[in-house]
Order: sequence, then C-alpha cells, then structure tokens
Amino acid sequence: MSRDAQEAIWCGNQRSLARFDPKIALGPEVPHVLVETVVADGTEIARTAAEEVRVPSSVRRFEFHYTALKLARPEEARFRHRLTGLDADWIEAGSDRVAQYSRLEPRDYQFEVSAAGGDGIWHEAGVPLKLRVLPQLWERHSVRGL
Repeated sequence: MSRDAQEAIWCGNQRSLARFDPKIALGPEVPHVLVETVVADGTEIARTAAEEVRVPSSVRRFEFHYTALKLARPEEARFRHRLTGLDADWIEAGSDRVAQYSRLEPRDYQFEVSAAGGDGIWHEAGVPLKLRVLPQLWERHSVRGL
C-alpha cells in the first residue's frame, strides 16, 4: 500500500467507499462578518429584521461589536471597519472586535466590517448595518427655519 493511501481516511457504507485526504489544501477561507450587537450609551439596542437601528441624537456613545465566522485560526483574524457618512476610509482595527464612535450628528449612516484571515486577503464586507440618528425637535430643519 502506498504512503498516500495509508494517510488517507477511508469511510464506507452499504453502497460506496469514500476517501478523505487531510493533505488536500482547502481553498481560500472567506470569513462571514457579523455585527453582533450595537450599544448606545451602555445599553444594547434591539435590531429589526431590516438591520436598521434608530436612535435619538441625544445618544453620546456608540459601540458596534462584531466578529467573523468560519476562521480556521481566529487568533490571526484582522478587521477593518468604516461608518459611511463619517469615515472617509477604512479604519484598521487589528484584532479588535469593537468599534466606538461618539456624538454622531443626526443623519443616516452605514456601519461596515471587513475581515482578513491568516492568508492576509481582505474579503468583502458583510451586509452593512444601517444606523439612523434621529434629530431632536430643535435640531429639525423646519424648526431651525422658524
């Protein structure tokens, strides 16, 4: 029996025989990035199925907690994030899994996260999380015009 055949794992059932070779390289790992929680002023915010978070402009501190699924070596994961409507470019976060922002102006934003595994390749960001910071009464354009 050859050396390769000895290292393979053979599995059989009533109709067939399958061979698993642990030396076969897997393709590039594509991590699935997930925003786990959104915290506003220390309180976790419930999210709707539409993946939109609405908060009043009185909120002073935002935290976005995120992770990546399907990483073979999670200790090698690197992240970057951006809040469109505020950040011009991606912010390199290293291994951190929390993004923090404070005192956001009333408007619509989108929070995006991208991950790279041990291969160092940045993968597409997951579905952006929509954040709508709602103006207080005195911050509305119609009231300011008066």
